Amino acid sequence: MSSAPTPAGPVLELSSVFDWKPTRLPALINQRFLARVANDLNASVKENGALFGRAQEAARLLQEVKELPDAALLRILSSPEVYFLLTEARSEQTQGLLPALESWLHAERARADADYPLSEATWSALGDVYFPAGPRSSPVAASLKPGTWTPEAPYEAWRGHGTIPVDFFSPYARRPIPSASYRPVQIGPVAELSPAERGDVVGRLTGALDALSQLGPALHGFVLQMARVIMPRRDDVNAHLYTSVSSRAFIGRVTLVNPQLSHIDVTALTGSLIHESIHAFLYMCELEAPIVQDWERVRGTLLVSPWTGGRLTLHTYLHASFVWYGLSRLWHLPKAEQVFPAEALAEHRARAAEGFARGILGPLEPVRHHVSPYVMEQLQWMDAHRP
Repeated sequence: MSSAPTPAGPVLELSSVFDWKPTRLPALINQRFLARVANDLNASVKENGALFGRAQEAARLLQEVKELPDAALLRILSSPEVYFLLTEARSEQTQGLLPALESWLHAERARADADYPLSEATWSALGDVYFPAGPRSSPVAASLKPGTWTPEAPYEAWRGHGTIPVDFFSPYARRPIPSASYRPVQIGPVAELSPAERGDVVGRLTGALDALSQLGPALHGFVLQMARVIMPRRDDVNAHLYTSVSSRAFIGRVTLVNPQLSHIDVTALTGSLIHESIHAFLYMCELEAPIVQDWERVRGTLLVSPWTGGRLTLHTYLHASFVWYGLSRLWHLPKAEQVFPAEALAEHRARAAEGFARGILGPLEPVRHHVSPYVMEQLQWMDAHRP
């Protein structure tokens, strides 16, 4: 049996993040992740150039990346779409990396220079800025209200607390969502939200981010670092379903399915933002220290979730344990009673407590030797210190 490497010291403390006290760990993990993406981008572009006979083009693009201002480079490196394409380039030797990088570079230049010429329409890597081909008659300016995208005009997405883009329109936001064993239904194709629905969603997201800010800088800062982009989408196939979705293929992408439903309030959206931000954080941590020691030995193993009763893979079960601990700690913060309606807060507290009352360690007993020791130690600590 292969063994997981001993994780770096700070990763050993990852459960402490979810007590929502000030800690440098999320910023440190984020910095390491961005450095990893930068290295992968450099290597993958060179490999693609050599593989497809485009070495000169690859060298030119990497030079242009080096010349980007730091803020523009950070926008590219933090994009979930960029991480996905780099992963795909390593596994499938795709030819799409170089053209995509060229397009993202054009978008960043056009964003900085109103006179920068564009021969074809382009979206930014984050999906938050769009430019049509040709001269631009109007500047790009993010509005406090979610605008309507048209192919003929520049567009910039609304940003939650001035930071997190809310992407209603980019081609990235229209990707199908893969099926998952823990999800009771297959998410349907994306359907258009009306202008009024978009406005309602933005208003509630603002309320959720305001709530996180009131609860403390640790929570608020965690979401601003981990949630790279929020993608609200309507699902008419499952018209009454609300859920939020993350993916290890698109680290930092938070998809909200049917957030326009009238019963999805600020409390629910606050929980979703924390839920998916924890997943993003854990995905980043896993790149440094795997949480499962031998994937092949546990492939196909399913465990019953003590919270939902659903059948989860070992990896999903481990993620869920951290997520529910973080949510439980959130709902029990002293300020939570001042921020959220009493009835909603009591419901969320009870739901988190039910799972811990059933026990998170028991289902792991048959496979605990496949779980990385540092993860088991933290699960035991969380089980003993749950609210």
